[in-house]
Amino acid sequence: MRIFLSEGNMNPGVVNALAWNFRKYGHEVHGAPATDYMKRIGCKEAQACNYDSENDLFVGVHLDSALRLRNDKMRKAGYRVIGASKFFAEAEKAKNFGQHLLKELGYKLPETYEFGNVDTAIEFVKDKKRPFVVKVDDSSDPMGVIIPKDWRDTIWILQNERTIQQKRIVLQELLHGTEVGFGGFFNGETVDLMAITFEHKRVFAGDQGPNCAEMGTSFLPVELVEKEKLADLIFGPLYPVLQHTQYRGFIDLNGMITGDIEWKVLEFTCRFGSPQTEIMIWYIEDDLAEYLWKVANGEKAELKIRSDLYFVGVTKVCAGYPYPDACRIGSPVYGNIEWIYVIPMSVKYDQENGFYRTAGGRIATFTGLGYSMEDAVSDAYGKASMVDFLDSYMRLDIGAYGWNKKRNDVIQWLGCYDMLREI
Repeated sequence: MRIFLSEGNMNPGVVNALAWNFRKYGHEVHGAPATDYMKRIGCKEAQACNYDSENDLFVGVHLDSALRLRNDKMRKAGYRVIGASKFFAEAEKAKNFGQHLLKELGYKLPETYEFGNVDTAIEFVKDKKRPFVVKVDDSSDPMGVIIPKDWRDTIWILQNERTIQQKRIVLQELLHGTEVGFGGFFNGETVDLMAITFEHKRVFAGDQGPNCAEMGTSFLPVELVEKEKLADLIFGPLYPVLQHTQYRGFIDLNGMITGDIEWKVLEFTCRFGSPQTEIMIWYIEDDLAEYLWKVANGEKAELKIRSDLYFVGVTKVCAGYPYPDACRIGSPVYGNIEWIYVIPMSVKYDQENGFYRTAGGRIATFTGLGYSMEDAVSDAYGKASMVDFLDSYMRLDIGAYGWNKKRNDVIQWLGCYDMLREI
């Protein structure tokens, strides 16, 4: 099969992970553009050519406005396309629009308020004397979500963040509990559940510091649950909208299990996530391209994944400090980032000297699997310890920080809906 992977410069970790699986099963992969890692594993740079609507697969991984519009047009023209659509990309960026959509579909949400100017928002917070998460409308950047510790922090953020002052302001109730996401592939009718994940978007250990594009992910096996029943519970209200837009591809709903064991949706995305894709690729035991072809074609398909009931996993992101702020570019990467369970991210290959150099931001992911989270964490750190570069930084608590509580909260919530498989 000939596969065209787009937006590699915007989300290199995702395209590198997908390309690894596609090449493993012998497919011809073209990148637009192709990352250095893709070229080194046998992928080609996409050139203008005669696309074959009957045999080519197009996979888009980001929210670039021109490319998501192209995805929609190609779908309507009969091409097999996996990736972001214009409608859902706008729903992710326009926070208030996305929240209204979810509310109309019957999802439980945190209290959300929209303001046209900073002064009105500040007066609202002063009156409520409660902390609110501050979100920049019209932005899919995780840095556009700022989490306060106190209501006075919310006021300070509104007064001092220039980005906030230039946009419409969305304030959201600050929830406490266990944040968990459910992800899978939508084939035109239903979602094939693939992941139960715990994101770590704060930069520093203990969930401190600003939000970023994520420092790592831990997961529970979907074999624990009644997959079809849970997929219908989580994604069922969205099915009519997904079907109407003709979307095909990955969808993720992320929410908070609160103290009263109620799941409230925080956000949803219709695209491949990072580093969720980078960890998912290692427990897929099948030809992902053949599966995605069927998904794009509107067929119900089965993807063979690791079926061990008790295995768990974690992926760690290694970044250049002070990520997410500007960090060094061009530093040599010591060690091998081209081996199993490791996915290169923002790097460039130095052909003359024969090694990778940092290209800013997140540099690589290291995945560990095991029958306990302790084993998975040890496995991931073992791989990460063999790679180094100037100012390298990694959260040391992912998979350890509150893992037992997170796992138990999710299992308790699943049990309330009779979603756990009989063992």
